[in-house]
Amino acid sequence: MISRRTTLLIADIICNEFTHRVYDSNSRRYTSRISEDLLRNFLFEFNIDGFTINKICKCYYNKSDLKKQILDMHTGYFYNKTEYNSFVSLGQKDIKGIAIGILYKKLQPESLNSLENLLRIDGYIYEKEKIYEINTDVDDKANIIKNQFYKFGFNNQEEFDTFYANMNEHFENSKWEDSIHNSRKLYEIVLKECAIYYSKNIAKDNIDLSNAKPVDIRLYLEKNNYFSEDESNIIQYYYKYLSNIGSHPKLALEEQADFSRVMSINTILYAINRLDKFK
Repeated sequence: MISRRTTLLIADIICNEFTHRVYDSNSRRYTSRISEDLLRNFLFEFNIDGFTINKICKCYYNKSDLKKQILDMHTGYFYNKTEYNSFVSLGQKDIKGIAIGILYKKLQPESLNSLENLLRIDGYIYEKEKIYEINTDVDDKANIIKNQFYKFGFNNQEEFDTFYANMNEHFENSKWEDSIHNSRKLYEIVLKECAIYYSKNIAKDNIDLSNAKPVDIRLYLEKNNYFSEDESNIIQYYYKYLSNIGSHPKLALEEQADFSRVMSINTILYAINRLDKFK
């Protein structure tokens, strides 16, 4: 669920982007007004509910009124003042749509890193006009990873597909330790491919990493600032977790197998996307 803190930032970004100052001759002072047409087009483009668009795009709302409307989406009060609890899910849908639009359009660039960080804390990641829940959407993210294989010319595409299919098949058949084993293999394959690509095309140190052990791959990436020290530590302990749980069948439970699938795919996606930073 997108948190109140994240919604506050989203509201501020929208208010700063879609309001302008005008002189009110009655009060003899400047006030803020919504740029109604621009806001309407933005909300329409990113599939915001029609009721939401019509209610929020009122040219007589000032900046503080607009912010209140967005914050009320979070509680559901925006949609119904008496049965608002029933409309929280609609509010979440609209807030996610607005967040996608902000990130895609790069509105208020100085706030985008903060927004992505807050979304991660809430359990979401933005990728290609979608916000994915970190604990779900494994198949969607795997498809993104496969596209990145083609983009960077990685080897072992067939091996990745095989281990991915096995991971899911074993999970569905309650073979938890086997599913975890395949999660680990995916992890090893992709980190090695990232290291090989980085060595050949970015660092150009031409180090032979084709037969390197997982620990050597991790240390190479950390040494070359591919991952921060903290990120490298997370990878180290997660890999240790995969190895320990996967090698002790009696300890491998459904929740641990599911956690392994989710963590491996999310970490893999993060690792591959790091390559774009160095291009």
